[in-house]
Amino acid sequence: MIRSSLRLQKKEKVRSGIQRAPRRDYEKHRKFVRRFVCEGCGTSNNIQCAHLRLMTGGGEQLKPVDAWSYAACYQCHIIDQHNIGEPEWWRRIGKDAWKTCLKYALESPVDEVRQYARDVMIPLIDRFAEYDARIAALAIQEAA
Repeated sequence: MIRSSLRLQKKEKVRSGIQRAPRRDYEKHRKFVRRFVCEGCGTSNNIQCAHLRLMTGGGEQLKPVDAWSYAACYQCHIIDQHNIGEPEWWRRIGKDAWKTCLKYALESPVDEVRQYARDVMIPLIDRFAEYDARIAALAIQEAA
């Protein structure tokens, strides 16, 4: 009985105040993405879950959150896209990179990915659209 009254209380952990990064890996979402045909050529062979890195929190040796992913075959993903670069690859296939990833994220079987799409991806894509509209308006003014 005496022991129970002398128990030491756990020290409360001191938090650094640094916000932790969101979870990035969702294997179930990546499997979902690999079920689709290639965004570049339309094949269903050797499909990979490719990650968009353009302004999505990714970079060299750092993949962005899996929500920013899309289906691409080995040829389009590794050989074509990595050789010519993402912006040029997306321009050549004539698709919007961010909206393509959003399409997969909104249909994902993973709740966290769908929530990320609503909370982060949609507002970010809207900001991109506003910026593009301002740039287009400036170009028209300069041409006039």
